[in-house]
Amino acid sequence: IIIDGLDECDGKDAQSTIIDIIITSVHRQSTPFLWAFFSRPEPHITSEFSTEQATEVCWQLTLPVSRDADQDIEAYLRDSFRTIRKKYNLPAAFPWPSEEDIHQLVKQSAGLFVYTASAIRYVDGPGISGPEERLGSVL
Repeated sequence: IIIDGLDECDGKDAQSTIIDIIITSVHRQSTPFLWAFFSRPEPHITSEFSTEQATEVCWQLTLPVSRDADQDIEAYLRDSFRTIRKKYNLPAAFPWPSEEDIHQLVKQSAGLFVYTASAIRYVDGPGISGPEERLGSVL
């Protein structure tokens, strides 16, 4: 069973609970499944996988972060936000997103284009809130 984007689950407590339940189940051998978690290495997630019980039944593979794609990610963000601004008829005088917002998103992407694309899809997606508020929740 693959759990992708654990760090995007609703809240740190929920993320920790999911990990704890599954590790306990595997440790007790009460489940016939093999599990694969994919997540950014948030401190609370890393901590959950560092417990004695977890280290007995889990192994971790940390993918190196490459900053080689940062310029491409920034260009993609600028182009995508330009499209979103047009779609929502945001006036040119309205400074959104800020340079700080773009740089923060590049940093959060950690060289992973999939993160950037997912963030843009969310910001541009449907919902009651507008793109400004959705971007705020990503940041």
